[in-house]
Amino acid sequence: MHKSNLERSTELDGLRGLAAVAVVFYHSILYPGNNASTVLLEPVQSLSSWRDVITKIALTILNGHSAVLLFFILSGFVLTLSLDKMRGSPGGVVAKFTVRRLCRLYPALIACLLLMWGLSLIYRNIGAVGMPFVTTETFLRNAVLVQNVLLGPTHTIQVEVLVIPFLLAMFAARAMLGTWGVIAGVAYSLLAMDRPWMVMQLPYIGDWLIAFAAGMLIASPIVRRIASRIDGFGIAVLAVGFVFCRLFSPLVDHGAVIVQVAVSSALVASLYYSRADSVVRAILVTRPVQFLGKISYSLYLLNVLALLMIWSVVGQTAVYQERPLEIGLLIGLAATLASIPASIMFERWFEQGGVRLGRYLTRQRKPAGMSSEAIGAPAE
Repeated sequence: MHKSNLERSTELDGLRGLAAVAVVFYHSILYPGNNASTVLLEPVQSLSSWRDVITKIALTILNGHSAVLLFFILSGFVLTLSLDKMRGSPGGVVAKFTVRRLCRLYPALIACLLLMWGLSLIYRNIGAVGMPFVTTETFLRNAVLVQNVLLGPTHTIQVEVLVIPFLLAMFAARAMLGTWGVIAGVAYSLLAMDRPWMVMQLPYIGDWLIAFAAGMLIASPIVRRIASRIDGFGIAVLAVGFVFCRLFSPLVDHGAVIVQVAVSSALVASLYYSRADSVVRAILVTRPVQFLGKISYSLYLLNVLALLMIWSVVGQTAVYQERPLEIGLLIGLAATLASIPASIMFERWFEQGGVRLGRYLTRQRKPAGMSSEAIGAPAE
């Protein structure tokens, strides 16, 4: 159903949850390398065996690249709604937005890196292999996002941080020019895909800026009017299109990426604005999917530690090398289940704690000598 800018969308939470789980299975299937990695890069019509076709379909449904793209579209959309609600001078809004964003991202990241450091020491002391050796230097380099030497998912957090000035610039263009300002941002992002200098050579930004820009476009009135008319069948078609639109193209083809950005943006918009009932919506609002959505960020980080521990035992076995799809699915399930308890604690302690810290650091402070009522704040 239609949401106001003040409401949280359970459907979008569900999308995050499913996307996070897809990433776990994606890496589990690809870990042995060899044939699965080759199959991933090729369009399905170029594959010669049924096993390769089935593996390609599985990697399309559980595509980590598609999941990350969806994460960034959701970020662009939700952060635009957040910026819309902020009040104050331009400088104050920039500072508040940046501080709250960093507080949202960093606590769970730092906690995960510290946990990896502890596991690294345990593995070293017992003579086990399979866990990266963490030093003060590698910890700091990964923690400040200079180089993702330890925790793979931090490259997406690096993107979330580096994209902040671009998001703010596009939001300023939106404030001045309305929807045309966002369209200009989308056009700029398309050009930047092949021109790294347009994003100051920042890592990954050229590839992913288009997703954030498309997410910001979803918040425009014209998209709201169009998406609100999409019925349940249309939502289902968009969901299927999002999953399978790159099945017939090479993974890194820019044209296919742009099509998927458009389809996934339409899916997000229809789920947020449309009132139509749909089997897709019914799935996304189920309790298990909502639970995964709630812990999705912590799960996205912590599953790597679970996978590393599992791979240290079975990663080099012959059966895994020969049957990456079947064994990968089992390992993905095991890693997801193993990550859930820690993800619950991380969400509660570090994610919510970071949100509270961001609000505290950016709270409105009353001038000395003024009462709470004088500045419109609730009385104590």
